[in-house]
Amino acid sequence: MFTGDEWKVMGLAAYGKPEFYDFFSEKVLTKNGNGDFHFNIKVLDHHLAKHYQFSDTIIKEIGKPRVPGEELTEHHWNIASSAQKVLEDTAIYLVKQIKEMTDEENLCMAGGVAFNSVMNGRIFHETPFKRFYVQSAAGDAGGSLGAAFHIWHRILGKPRKFVMNNSYWGPKFSNEECQKVLDKAGLEYETLPDETLLPRLAKMISEGAIIGWFNGRMEWGPRALGARSFVADPRRADMREILNDKVKLREWFRPLAPSMLEEHGAEVFGVEHHDPFMITVIEVAEDYKSKIPAVVHVDGTARPQMVNKEVNPRYWNLINEFRKLTGIPMLLNTSFNIQEPIVCSPQDAVNTFGNANFDALVLENNLVLRNEN
Repeated sequence: MFTGDEWKVMGLAAYGKPEFYDFFSEKVLTKNGNGDFHFNIKVLDHHLAKHYQFSDTIIKEIGKPRVPGEELTEHHWNIASSAQKVLEDTAIYLVKQIKEMTDEENLCMAGGVAFNSVMNGRIFHETPFKRFYVQSAAGDAGGSLGAAFHIWHRILGKPRKFVMNNSYWGPKFSNEECQKVLDKAGLEYETLPDETLLPRLAKMISEGAIIGWFNGRMEWGPRALGARSFVADPRRADMREILNDKVKLREWFRPLAPSMLEEHGAEVFGVEHHDPFMITVIEVAEDYKSKIPAVVHVDGTARPQMVNKEVNPRYWNLINEFRKLTGIPMLLNTSFNIQEPIVCSPQDAVNTFGNANFDALVLENNLVLRNEN
């Protein structure tokens, strides 16, 4: 708890059945019928849980706490599935109540729970709101954005005009800054224009390479969105296992996601859907599921990032080069890190390249190939 494991619960839930749904919905997270909810901390107190202390009630209902290193069994999958479904159903109930109370057409959500992309997919499909928005740093970090806008609009009275259609608000580094780090590390590299580099990378990816992609300003928020990403071939069924087990050193069930050309959304998902922040899980069109197995979840869904050509032209062009070769308008995308925060600086990227097993590093227009000798 408080170390990112809530993401793991959501990912593991897809493998289980909601065996403990009644317990969670009646004893832990309950709806009161008036557009509100109640969380029973006598049964599950998160302040105690972070110290690994649980009530007798919850231990009696769902079993003893799992110890570190203990194998994840179907029992654990079912606990995750139950908690996830109760969360989803509660959110759907609240959102529908908000619609009735306000009759608004647009829904904007924030808070850590707004990152629950499976829940968001149900909100997208099952509620009457026409437009649904969650910004890229909607957790606690987003409080800084809210504070700035509160001052700008409420206190200073400035007009509203900013549209946050991307997450690229972090640091960026020039080719020259990247080269200094590569030179200091003693790494051989080529500096190539995009016209040469991007088709070459697309071909490498289509042949199985995993690329550390470092491009422009870093993303703000927990999602890697084509600025600090590992990119790979979504067509390879074994790519999720390779990335989770051999590269990122994390659990087998952790899902991977596609970054795709926004123009092809309806083709891949069967619905018009615009999500630049990778916060919504939706059903993949039937004829596409077998084409992109590395990014399709066990239940036939995926969590896409829709890449807009004007917003991130370089990443869009890389994906488009892959599409030209393969007919598939997407790349597998996961965060550029190995059991650490997402890389930010060129030095971070070089350190990760030295500590992990992936095929090539791209620092802006500088390409480093791993020397197998």
